[in-house]
Amino acid sequence: MNMKRIGTLVAAFALTAFAACALTGCGASLDREVTVQDMTFKVPKTWLESPSGNGTSGTVVFTEDNEDLDEDETGNSLTISYKKLAATPAAAVVEEAVEEDAEAAGQEGAVIGEEGAKPAEKAESTQPVVRTAAEAIAAKQADLEKKYGITAWSIDKEKSKVIDGAQVTVYEYSFVKDIEGQKRKYESKTAYIVTTDTIYEIAVVGDKADINGVVDSIEL
Repeated sequence: MNMKRIGTLVAAFALTAFAACALTGCGASLDREVTVQDMTFKVPKTWLESPSGNGTSGTVVFTEDNEDLDEDETGNSLTISYKKLAATPAAAVVEEAVEEDAEAAGQEGAVIGEEGAKPAEKAESTQPVVRTAAEAIAAKQADLEKKYGITAWSIDKEKSKVIDGAQVTVYEYSFVKDIEGQKRKYESKTAYIVTTDTIYEIAVVGDKADINGVVDSIEL
C-alpha cells in the first residue's frame, strides 16, 4: 500500500470520526475516580468539584470549566445528591410519637405535645422519607409541577439493575414547560442508587457526560 493510499484512508477515518461526534457527541472521558459517602464512581478529571451538605444529606456538583459560557447559559455538569435513610420510616415515627402522647395524657385526638403542637399537626408537618427510586422520581415530578408548572410529564424509559447489592434505576423522562407563551419540551436522565442506608441521585446536564457510563463505573 503506497503512502498516498494510506493518507487517503487516514483522512477518510478522521472525517468519519468527526461526523460521528457531530451526530452523537463525543463526550468527556470518565478518567477520575471520586467517592461521595460510600459510593465510588468516575467523572471527567478536568471538571470542577463543588461539595455541600453534611453527613446526613448533601450534594456534590462536577462542572465543566468553560470560560466561553455567558452568565445566563448552563454548561455541562454532573450532580450527585445523597440522603441518609432513617432506620424507621418517618411516618411510623410520627405515629409512634402520637400514640405515646395520647397515652401520657389519657386522651385521644386532642393531646398537646411537648412542643405545643397537636398530634395531627405533627403528622402533617413531618414528610415521609423517600426510600425507593419510584418514590424519588414521583417526588421529582411533583416538585417540578409545583415550582415550574410543567405539564405532559412522561417516563419514556426505565432501566434497573443491581450493583454491589444496591438497586440502581435509570429514568429517561420528558415534560413540557411554558416559557413566555411558548411550549418547549425538555428531556432528561436521572439515576437513583438505593443502598441499605442511603439513597443517591445522579443527574446530568448537557451532552458531555454519559449517565450510563457513570452508573457503570459505580462501586459500593
